[in-house]
Amino acid sequence: MADGFSFGAVRFMGEAPQLSWLYLPIGITLVAALAFGIGIFLGILNVFIRDVGQVTGVVVQMWFWLTPVVYVRDILPEPLGTIVDFNPMTPLVDIYHDAMVFGHAPDFGPIVAVGLAAIAMVVVAMGVFRRASPDLADAL
Repeated sequence: MADGFSFGAVRFMGEAPQLSWLYLPIGITLVAALAFGIGIFLGILNVFIRDVGQVTGVVVQMWFWLTPVVYVRDILPEPLGTIVDFNPMTPLVDIYHDAMVFGHAPDFGPIVAVGLAAIAMVVVAMGVFRRASPDLADAL
């Protein structure tokens, strides 16, 4: 539903769909995988360590501002730009910037690295889940 709304909003503003939009499912898939892996891992950790829920809100707020969602990385001063480069969400957000704003294909070098990290996060989270499953019911 959100994709239909976005398409309608873009058409309303007088823009035509571009071929570079075909890269968007890659970004959607990788963001979902990374969010799933981190979410499962933190959810299990929160069952056993209750402060994780309190810390997560603060960390996510900082993480949002260190992710170039509403700004382009190039406008940052170099020390802060270096920190933003280590953010795993930066290449994923760049997929959307490159496809929708600039109209060209994204740089796949950083995307492959983040994709492998997302897959690793899902595998680790599922392993932790399987290992912690017997104790989850008791801890809750």
